[in-house]
Amino acid sequence: LKEELAVLDSYAFIQAMRFGDRISYAQEVPQELLSAKMLKFSLQPIVENCWKHAFPAGQSACRIMVRAQREGGTLEIDVVDNGVGFSPEAKACFLAHKETANGGKGGIGLSSIDRMVGLVYGKPYGISLVDVPSGSIVRISLPYEEGALS
Repeated sequence: LKEELAVLDSYAFIQAMRFGDRISYAQEVPQELLSAKMLKFSLQPIVENCWKHAFPAGQSACRIMVRAQREGGTLEIDVVDNGVGFSPEAKACFLAHKETANGGKGGIGLSSIDRMVGLVYGKPYGISLVDVPSGSIVRISLPYEEGALS
């Protein structure tokens, strides 16, 4: 997890250079979770989706937060934004992917990560979209294990 968060720091730095004060990025990850195993490059596409799809042109004060918690044997990592939230069509497309072997129409970012997690860890792990009053939360759930992923 520590390595994945470092990738996000670098990505956020690049985005901050492009967009200046219009965006902010932060992490809330307890120190004891930094040694958790993670699939490489599984968080960056989720954060990238926020920058590409969550914020309408001209919106200022765009915020993205990555937070992590351990619930028993599960590591839950949330990517939270204060953007426009998921359209009913985008949500339906993602949920259709979860019910079919070949995925739904539309983007491949979340679907690819969800499939990858499913292949490595099986059910019930993967991505879920959490309903919130404003913005969106994409949650990736993984089994909690410490050490490097081989």
